[in-house]
Amino acid sequence: MSPTIYREKSYRFFFFSREEPRIHIHIVSGKGEAKFWFESRIEMARNQGYNLLQLHEIATLIEEHNNEFIDAWKHHFYWPDIDVDLTQEIIENPEIFPLKTAVTE
Repeated sequence: MSPTIYREKSYRFFFFSREEPRIHIHIVSGKGEAKFWFESRIEMARNQGYNLLQLHEIATLIEEHNNEFIDAWKHHFYWPDIDVDLTQEIIENPEIFPLKTAVTE
């Protein structure tokens, strides 16, 4: 699953649900694709096809929408209505995390 979080100009910002636990965003357009991590600071993970001007433009958009991206990440991996906090380990190894329920009235 790769939900689109934001679009501007020709850029599509999204993440892959099952890729890695670090908060990150992928960017793709007709010119290339890149990946940025942004937990403690914005850091480029990889780039294919974008020039320095485009990377600067992308980094600026990430800075401007940082909170929106983090909120989307957290919302995607945490479901408060059923009190489930998904992590990469749980997704990859569900057998070691048995489901437990508690009935409350």
